[in-house]
Amino acid sequence: MRRRSRLRRPTFKKFPKAKVWSDYREMFEKQKDIQAVVIATPDHTHAVIAMAAMKAGKHVYCQKPLTHDISEARALMAGSRQYKVTTQMGNQGHSGEGIRLVCEWLLGRCYR
Repeated sequence: MRRRSRLRRPTFKKFPKAKVWSDYREMFEKQKDIQAVVIATPDHTHAVIAMAAMKAGKHVYCQKPLTHDISEARALMAGSRQYKVTTQMGNQGHSGEGIRLVCEWLLGRCYR
């Protein structure tokens, strides 16, 4: 058995109705009930997928790096405004409840 299949098995058991997609473009086109996406793909695809998600009206959380140059960053910023979606770039390890609580403890409240 392929390693990826073995690692996915517990998740698929927990969520048996989850749909599996191998192409984000097909997913955006066919599954209209998705409100937001997490982009955790190879680095060179982050900006392209983020823009496609925004064009499809999806909110975006993207793993770092979001872009590879300033022109990509500016295009995504403009896309976020144009398509009226919320975007965030970060590291999932720094976006959880624990980090928010530390921010509140140190700063009095966490700025988002």
